[in-house]
Amino acid sequence: MTDETNPVEGPFVEALYAEVLFTVADARTPDPEFAATLRRRVAEAAGVADIKPQEVTMTIAEPTHSTAHDAAHGYRSPGVASLTTYLIVNDARAAIAWYREVFGARVTYEPIIMDDDRVGHVELEIDGTTIQMADEFPEIGAVSPVMLGGSSFMFSLYVPDCDATYAFAIERGATGLREPADQFYGSRAGTITDPFGHRWSLQTYLGDDGDPSAGTSGDEAKEFWNEVGYYVVHVPRLEPARAFWGGLFGWTFEEDREASGGVGRYSHVENSRVPLGIRGDDDSWQDQTWSPYFRVHDLDAAVARVSELGGTVESVTNYESGGNATCIDDQGVRFELWQPADGY
Repeated sequence: MTDETNPVEGPFVEALYAEVLFTVADARTPDPEFAATLRRRVAEAAGVADIKPQEVTMTIAEPTHSTAHDAAHGYRSPGVASLTTYLIVNDARAAIAWYREVFGARVTYEPIIMDDDRVGHVELEIDGTTIQMADEFPEIGAVSPVMLGGSSFMFSLYVPDCDATYAFAIERGATGLREPADQFYGSRAGTITDPFGHRWSLQTYLGDDGDPSAGTSGDEAKEFWNEVGYYVVHVPRLEPARAFWGGLFGWTFEEDREASGGVGRYSHVENSRVPLGIRGDDDSWQDQTWSPYFRVHDLDAAVARVSELGGTVESVTNYESGGNATCIDDQGVRFELWQPADGY
């Protein structure tokens, strides 16, 4: 049945036919008229005269780790991923148009239109990922999230600007579930439900390079947003602390220098995942054992927000490492806000 010149491969036809038309012990017998129509449509797409039940056999391949070997023997079509998402939507034509406009999808397999004018199958590609799709066929249990009243899964889609895509999706009829915000794993993300009931987490990686799935990495504060981008451990004496913490964690230190404010000595840790330093030889440790520096994108806006929330801004200073604000929250806890300069 397989025809290498035809886009509809034999295994696909066999699997679809066996799933939809065969009667098994725990399945309902399909409507004869629907079965005949679908059989004819699949036969036309496959370029064969007809598909008869006795000609179809279903072979379940055993799992294997030898992917290259199995691909060569045809367990999946060349260039086709082993796992592809198949969506059931309540209006496939509208969904095709919406995904093309909002997500930049393109149709890679033209719709198969059934005799009752429903879309029986179509394939889209979104930035290299294939999504297969069809209209609802409740008579065979193929229903959309609209009919079910919700979806049990969510797509995660990386886009160049999640804020812009989120806003455009809302403008085009999506429902906002969570507005875009920077996340701890290194991406900015917002969540929507599209007009067809499917949920999407729209993501944009915040780093300059590397693997988005790896989350935060490196030792630059720009990788950490809305978290502690830097912190300082306060100790009575610097040199013994360098020996202790270096011996414990394997930290190496830059040459110590005069601490900010001209009191005490300070030494930056060179090889920690989250940047930090140690400050000693002054009395600051008696009041506070460590100082968290929360990284922000806009120091002026963050400082204004501290005051709006009832906190106190003690000082705002610009250092070589960037802008810094020493703040106290509404319960008296001291912390730092920091907008790192380039390279920090």
